[in-house]
Amino acid sequence: MSVLARIQAELQAAVLAGDVRGIAAAAECAGVSGAAVYAHAYRARLCEVLELDFPALRAIIGADAFTDLALRYVSVQPSHSRSLRGYGRGFAACLARLTDVEGHAWLAELARFEWALGEAFDAIDESRLDGATLRGLAHADWATLRLRIARHVRVLALTWNVPAIRVAAVSGLTPPAPAREERVWMVWRQDRRVRFKPLAQDYANALADATEGREFASLCTHFADAPAPAGRAVEVLHEWLCLGLLVG
Repeated sequence: MSVLARIQAELQAAVLAGDVRGIAAAAECAGVSGAAVYAHAYRARLCEVLELDFPALRAIIGADAFTDLALRYVSVQPSHSRSLRGYGRGFAACLARLTDVEGHAWLAELARFEWALGEAFDAIDESRLDGATLRGLAHADWATLRLRIARHVRVLALTWNVPAIRVAAVSGLTPPAPAREERVWMVWRQDRRVRFKPLAQDYANALADATEGREFASLCTHFADAPAPAGRAVEVLHEWLCLGLLVG
């Protein structure tokens, strides 16, 4: 290893560890000054990124408590990419493991919900499938038809009322108390806005099958218990088209 590479490695290790003395020593070897600022700047920047990704969580628990949680995450999860967009991906899972934090279970679920909103917003644009394309299919083709779900769509099984909590928090209102509310939610982007809604179980199951690339005949089996199975299948497919969930 060259002298430069060694100094760079030592400086990086010291910055990640927040070791001011180590940073100073590495900087002295490189003949530079003022490098100690990076001991705090690195963590502060990552905390700022998390604040942007989880605004409702920060609003609910307060700025100081959020910073404490963010620093705990930064200490175990250094950044491995030049882009910070995906840095908070593991924040919800990390929070779920912090059993010393009061309400960690529903707070972690709120973080998971907020992360899904961010992913839906940032997902790549794709050409929407239009109804004319489907109407042009032969009857014999429908059974083996495989629909493609847009990459901005997210489906989450939630056990707390975190969507309602999030809406209130970002609106500056008093959030409702955390309460158990087991429902399946869909998050998607429509007209450049991120939206979300609770799903009926048959709807969620069909959407899951479509996401996995299963044939249309498989999707329709989830509507077998509906009063009018064929009508329910048409209703759901029509909504998918209107919401922009289908691409092709």
